[in-house]
Amino acid sequence: MFDLNQLKTLYYNSPLWMKRLYASIPYDIRQGGDYRRWKYFLDNKINTEEYQLLKLKESVHYAYTHTRYYKTLFDNMGLSPFDVNEIADFQKIPLVDKEILRQEHANFIVKDNPKQKSFYVTTGGTSGSPMKLLQSENMWAKEVAFVESFFRQHGYKPKMLKASFRGGDFLTLPPEKLWSSNPVNNEINFSSSFINLETVTQYVEELNRQSPSFIHGLPSSLLFLAHYMKMKGLRLNYRLTAIFLVSEGFSTSDIQEISDFFRCTVASFYGHSERLVFARSIGPVLDGYEVDKRYGFFELIDEENRVIENNEEKGEIVGSNFDNFAMPILRFKTGDYTQYKDIKRGDIKLVESTRNQQYIDCFHGNKLSFSTFVRASEMAELDVFRYQVYQRSPGECTLRIVPNSQFKDSNREKVLKLLKTRAKGELNIEIEVVTDLERTARGKLKLIIKEYQPSTPQQD
Repeated sequence: MFDLNQLKTLYYNSPLWMKRLYASIPYDIRQGGDYRRWKYFLDNKINTEEYQLLKLKESVHYAYTHTRYYKTLFDNMGLSPFDVNEIADFQKIPLVDKEILRQEHANFIVKDNPKQKSFYVTTGGTSGSPMKLLQSENMWAKEVAFVESFFRQHGYKPKMLKASFRGGDFLTLPPEKLWSSNPVNNEINFSSSFINLETVTQYVEELNRQSPSFIHGLPSSLLFLAHYMKMKGLRLNYRLTAIFLVSEGFSTSDIQEISDFFRCTVASFYGHSERLVFARSIGPVLDGYEVDKRYGFFELIDEENRVIENNEEKGEIVGSNFDNFAMPILRFKTGDYTQYKDIKRGDIKLVESTRNQQYIDCFHGNKLSFSTFVRASEMAELDVFRYQVYQRSPGECTLRIVPNSQFKDSNREKVLKLLKTRAKGELNIEIEVVTDLERTARGKLKLIIKEYQPSTPQQD
């Protein structure tokens, strides 16, 4: 029996004809029973407050019963899961941060979890410290259902063609190939890495030829695309329905630039690999989100780890997942920050995140998004504990890595080969193994250090 990670690898390594054959299966059937149940659930109204409390109680009881970490924690506190009867009771449970999760990783995993019923996700790509988390397979179907439900609010249906500018593996494609077909998601996957003055015409010609109604992409990729299209006087010869932004942080001015240039709705949702919180963008100018209380439990805490209970006070997002039967996580500090716009409705402002756009400067004025150049999943597989990019000048790049105890000399060469393949001659790359990385005055890790004044593409 294959697990979900193995099935995904099998699909990506399959020939195009096999992918098309699989894609011919009706969408709802292909996504499976868990997806269909979630879709039905999301299409029906419920009392979200009652549901949220019910799921909190269920999550607490499950975590206590099935994991060493929460069993030990509760017992040491003299707390029973049956003592959690309201939200105030739940908020007595101590917070979990990334270091606790890393140190106690094995103790968070459900003791009798069947391997074939779960899969790993990798987090930490933008914090420079990748970490693997286990999730039960139903979480994948749940995520697909929530994301698709959000897309449907903007007119999307799975049968509609979508363009993707959100990364992906293009290492197996010929150097001159800038996109590939993904029949199962009905997508054209465009490389986010090499949108520049020389290639932008090819991107636009293919978009105009296939005329996808929607774009799903990184904010940095869409800003680069708009910038170079403007420089060359290029336009799409058809009307987009909507652009969905993903993965990176963005500002109100970014939204305005993308919306003005592509002349369509720009929407997004807040989420993360841990799958603790899901929030849908609200308003035509995308200046905030509505937290979906059916997905997980959302909190804001101040610098003293106290729960924020009023509007306009900035705090760190804390999330607790529902429905993860492989590795339940309660009250996790995400490292993302925001404020309530309307605490009664669950509306929050834009999120300040370590996932905000960061770029690597290449030769000839070209740029690479940090998140598409250095992949957290790859670093984790190659036993890299933390990493950081150092640039002394555009086109010169040193990846500083802190290895973990399993790191081998051969891994260094594998990292270098991966990055050189992805850079396609646009960077001189070196790997430097170090014991620690440069941080800010407040102790936060710097993802990119530039010993020069970088330039940033600007719209006229």
